Amino acid sequence: MIKLLSEHMADMKMQVDSAEMTDTELLLAVYKEIIEKLSGVKSQRHQLILEGVRRFNEMIERAGGGYTAVEVADLLGISPQAVGKKRKRKQLLAVRRGEHAIYPVWQFNGNEVVTGLKELLEELEGLSTVMKTQFLLGTDSEYQMSRIEYLKSNGLDENLRRKARQLGAQGAR
Repeated sequence: MIKLLSEHMADMKMQVDSAEMTDTELLLAVYKEIIEKLSGVKSQRHQLILEGVRRFNEMIERAGGGYTAVEVADLLGISPQAVGKKRKRKQLLAVRRGEHAIYPVWQFNGNEVVTGLKELLEELEGLSTVMKTQFLLGTDSEYQMSRIEYLKSNGLDENLRRKARQLGAQGAR
């Protein structure tokens, strides 16, 4: 793959500014270009994957972006290692950006994690980060606001927990 990449890198015409792309987006774009070059056909599947990654990153940015582990550590008054442990224990949601992770800002309320988020993430266990993010940022017709906004304003009630449990059960099938 590296040999193919180096052979075709010079004549690839990237249609986006690679400096503004995450490592994942850039890798997907380069991979797509190689497939198209070798096959002579645009791969719709790869275009859809790249578009999905782009839209997910846009969703995170529209919702305020993300903090690095060091920034979260400073915010919560803990070590970066403790932030990593919270991520591994699924007490914080992290989004991969290249070799590192970012922590979406919407999961924090001032200098603490949104109350009830840990329990809600437990209900969403088994779902992808994308699905969890879409659930939390999605506007709920019953609440007339996003679920994360509802959680911040009203706390975790049985109705919100049930909605998360239902989605988690659907995703586990």
